[in-house]
Amino acid sequence: MTPIEYIDRALALTADRLSRYPGYEVLLFAQKQLQYMRSVLLDRSLDRSALHQLTLGSIAVKEFDETDPDLARALKDAYYVGVRVSRGLRVDLP
Repeated sequence: MTPIEYIDRALALTADRLSRYPGYEVLLFAQKQLQYMRSVLLDRSLDRSALHQLTLGSIAVKEFDETDPDLARALKDAYYVGVRVSRGLRVDLP
């Protein structure tokens, strides 16, 4: 999978959960961060400074690790992509 595919997978799972629980603020916040990450990956000219302030990893562990492991894994993978991109490093997920 490519980095953008990890982001898209997390976005799809987040959208699915939001369809079941509309207005759930934690999911809305995660979705907003994922959309920002997707924009940054697709447009290299965008400001990347906010990548250093991502909280997807914390959200995944605190909110979804026990209750929704699929979403938690997708958010953790997306967070990893964001961290690697923010540091200018290659993304090496399986």
